[in-house]
Amino acid sequence: MDLEAHRAHQLSRPAREGLAELAREVAPGSRAVRVRRLGGGLGTATHSLDLEARTGSVMRLVLKRYREDDGAAKSEWERLKFAHVLPVPSPEPVAHDAGEWFGAPALVMSRLKGHPSVMPEHLDPWLAEIAKALVAIQDHPMRKAPAVLRRPHWVEGWEPPDDLRRSKLVGRAIDAIREGLPEALGSRRAIGHGDYHPGNLVWSRNKLTGVVDWSMTRISPRAYEVGYCRTDLTVLIGAEAAERFRRAYEEVCGESLGEELFVWDLVCSLNALRSGRFWVGAYREQGKKNLTARHVWPRVSVLMRRALAQLT
Repeated sequence: MDLEAHRAHQLSRPAREGLAELAREVAPGSRAVRVRRLGGGLGTATHSLDLEARTGSVMRLVLKRYREDDGAAKSEWERLKFAHVLPVPSPEPVAHDAGEWFGAPALVMSRLKGHPSVMPEHLDPWLAEIAKALVAIQDHPMRKAPAVLRRPHWVEGWEPPDDLRRSKLVGRAIDAIREGLPEALGSRRAIGHGDYHPGNLVWSRNKLTGVVDWSMTRISPRAYEVGYCRTDLTVLIGAEAAERFRRAYEEVCGESLGEELFVWDLVCSLNALRSGRFWVGAYREQGKKNLTARHVWPRVSVLMRRALAQLT
């Protein structure tokens, strides 16, 4: 990916003509007002916008614009329609455009009340809310999942990253993943958000009010979702927060996670070592100003060593 061009797209403002086309289709007679970029996203250019009718009524929306060569908009639209029936608040899908408005695919959805919370004042209640929402998603019956959620999960074709420096710790992690992955893949599965981390949760008055960005939703190993979130929590706060999240999750779901969790910790930790600097930028935009790329390796290495200790 051309990261410079991708970042330029993220920071771009939607064209006025495209906003006018959007308004005509979504709410004829309205006009787009108060267009503001929403920080934290990595995959698309995301803006909040209000459509104001002649009567003065307002539709509060979110617009996601994809790059022209990104074909994920249609599948995200289908996933978003499914997410709206889950027992957690999520944006309501409003409109999908293949490229007429802005020359590239776009989605419009309702805007949830609240904002991301990446600097919790009280850690354990915050983690408990995150755990409850994840369990609620996973407990939804899989038989109701559409075909787009049943596509093979990317971890089923996992290969060691070839762009990561092979330190001794990384080498040990790769060996442990190779040994444990078959069993981890065969463990219990559930509906998974796919990108479940604090940056995709919104809050109001210390209560979780919604889950956003359902672009990666699919059926996945249940413990994978926990490991994925634990890795983000490690980058954001530290490995101790990840461990407290595990305890909160197990308390909510009423059962202990097995060794497969530590395999997923390692899989997701390797991703963090490759991409964590981008996560840092997103979290800084959402308010964690004291987080830097220098935090990634020391924090993630603690999580990796703890996982390896559980597997050996």
